[in-house]
Amino acid sequence: MPWAGVTLAIHAERRIFPYLQGVLAVLVDTGWTRFKTVVTGGSLPKSSHGGRRSGGLPTPRLPLHVVARIMVWMAFSLGAVRIPGVGVDLLRPEVDELRLAAWSDVVRAVGAIERGEYAPAPAQSCERLREQLSDPRTTRWAGYLDGTVIGAAEVRPAGEPKTAFTRIYVLPDMRGHGVGRSLLTEVVRDQRAAGTEILATTVLADTPGARYALHLGATVGDELVINVLDFATLDRAVLERSVTTDHDGYQLVHWSGRAPDLLVDSYALAKRAIADAPNNHLPPGAVVVWDRDLVRQSERERADRGVELWVTAAAVAGTSTVAAFPAVEVGRSSVDVGQEDTVVVGEHRRHGLATWVKAAMALRLADELPNVRRLSSTTAVANTGMRAVNARTGFRELTRRLLVTIEIAGLAERLHL
Repeated sequence: MPWAGVTLAIHAERRIFPYLQGVLAVLVDTGWTRFKTVVTGGSLPKSSHGGRRSGGLPTPRLPLHVVARIMVWMAFSLGAVRIPGVGVDLLRPEVDELRLAAWSDVVRAVGAIERGEYAPAPAQSCERLREQLSDPRTTRWAGYLDGTVIGAAEVRPAGEPKTAFTRIYVLPDMRGHGVGRSLLTEVVRDQRAAGTEILATTVLADTPGARYALHLGATVGDELVINVLDFATLDRAVLERSVTTDHDGYQLVHWSGRAPDLLVDSYALAKRAIADAPNNHLPPGAVVVWDRDLVRQSERERADRGVELWVTAAAVAGTSTVAAFPAVEVGRSSVDVGQEDTVVVGEHRRHGLATWVKAAMALRLADELPNVRRLSSTTAVANTGMRAVNARTGFRELTRRLLVTIEIAGLAERLHL
């Protein structure tokens, strides 16, 4: 009699799902007109010749595809099955060039869908990644299918306490094999061990990624606008008019790396003012309470990574008071740079300072870093004031994303970790 055997137990990891072993197998006789479930290990009575168990209950007649789906769902839901061919490895600084390039290619390919012509070139992406691998705050993984890198993940501390920001990438035509879930599992395990309580990420609205995040229990915070300023088409005349406009009582101060001792305390206080920006995702007290020591610590950490924070500040003339500033992180091989914050302290708003300092920063980058091609800035849709400032200084909207957050404990439970 020809048999076609389907035994899901062979896919189970013994240390995770021991009770699956020897409990259930689905055996199909291709000549049968009905399917027969055989329970191994003797935990239940076997079927009689009359098609009934010794207890008089009928043999199950569920179609095979229904039984198989139920078993696969149970195994995957309980984290018991490792999909054949799927693997996840930690990306270390000493990684070989081929794996580094493959990881970068995945990130670029996914990013190109969102950024179009603004996706970085392969060599630039790979070189930048090599620099970033030395950052102890950020952890990265590569996801494999049959030995080929098709997925990537990274996680780093966010600006809020006990919160981490993650991005997971899987090549669009290779999705549905479980690589994304495997990468997410590693991120959750890593961050749970680190004491993180909240995981944040951004997703394009109305996409499979957004729907999956909501399915896992994520909460949508802000809708974000990603803006870009392209230096190849920079309108210097407009920026220069903004910079040369008189702002009575204020003066521009520039620094890179280390904040001046005279301004560092006021600068730290000004950084706290980001909490005043319109947003839907920051609970009260979530913003870091910046002070001189934290600023100096942040500067040292950047120096260890080979990057600097460039700041162009509006200071109250004749004082050590910082009223407004944008900050941009710049690395040795920077081609695309991102604005980290643009802050105007409450009592100094409505004086045009945001446009002034952003225009000055753009001209500074264009003049001192000729290799930089573009500057990006992320703003909450609700922050209409800063969006207007971006428009005045030449930024244009590239795309929109949803900022979503989820509690690590709940996510680990849903992943059965």
